[in-house]
Amino acid sequence: MSILRILGILLQGAWLAAASAPPGRLPFRLLGKDDGLTTGAVLCMAQDRDGFLWMGGENGLMRYEGGRSRPWGAEDGLPSASVSRLAVTPDGAVWVGTLRGLARFKDGRFERVRVDGELSTRVIGDLAVDRTGRVWAYTFDGLA
Repeated sequence: MSILRILGILLQGAWLAAASAPPGRLPFRLLGKDDGLTTGAVLCMAQDRDGFLWMGGENGLMRYEGGRSRPWGAEDGLPSASVSRLAVTPDGAVWVGTLRGLARFKDGRFERVRVDGELSTRVIGDLAVDRTGRVWAYTFDGLA
């Protein structure tokens, strides 16, 4: 997901939130260490169909659960702790692009994704979901 796309999503969300807020009050809240967020840059964000906000970055993946965050890393089944891309499919799966491949979070757990019968180990440059729910992953070796 490009930075412009993320900014567009954030601005759209801010506009919708501001439109529904009482006059003179904006419903923004700064999330930080007190909320369980790790240090390091947030490189990507996505919201799943249950409303959880997923944030990927240099130090892993976090799921903000309204007041606290749940961290995820390589020990939880991610190919790498460095998460660069996120996508959510209509079936509720969260797809995670890392520096060492692709994983999918569904039914409470991560599973590594196979591409052409082999575990994905390539750097994921971008992820997109088409109208049919198919996930497209751009790697530096091509499109999968």
